Amino acid sequence: MQHQAFLVEILTPNYNHMKKKKIEFYKLFKPIAEDRKLSTNAKLVAMYIYTLASFGMKVTASNLLISNSINLTKEEVLEAIETLQKNEYISDLRGVEYKKNIEIHKNDALKANYYKFFSSVLESDLHILSKFLQVYILSYENFNSFCYSTNKDILKDLAFEQFELNFAILQLKRKKLLTIINPRTRLRELRIGKTLTKNSKNWWDKP
Repeated sequence: MQHQAFLVEILTPNYNHMKKKKIEFYKLFKPIAEDRKLSTNAKLVAMYIYTLASFGMKVTASNLLISNSINLTKEEVLEAIETLQKNEYISDLRGVEYKKNIEIHKNDALKANYYKFFSSVLESDLHILSKFLQVYILSYENFNSFCYSTNKDILKDLAFEQFELNFAILQLKRKKLLTIINPRTRLRELRIGKTLTKNSKNWWDKP
């Protein structure tokens, strides 16, 4: 029996709340997470843009602001935007006088379920692959459930290669963030402990 990660259903957004406070989490929509044509960097940039679009916001952020928000370099953001345009996810019209924004094209993605990609995870010093796996496992814990996903499930849901999954598991284990219960059995369970951040706060800590 295959197990799939829990995905948050679309709720009516609270736009005013977003304007007043830092975003607690971004929405990694499932179609974006599963797209093998996108790098992990491109998925993060798409996540940023599509999250704001899902709240009815006009995306006018500079590459610097995007990079600071999701912990990438400006060069990585620029490359990701080029990839997203090539794959028809967005049009970068920030240089067009009467537009000055980034427009999305895959509007159906906004109707899909999504993983909560917490800002505290983005801000951590973990490798980007480990961040994706951490968010995936946390999607179960957010619902007080257990992650029994097989490697095959994870490879499909995150569009990982096997060596990428191996790397992410190893780093999370070395950081003592991941516990594997009943390894190499059908009842293997993945559990995330604390979330590593630059200021050593856990994702559930209040500011």
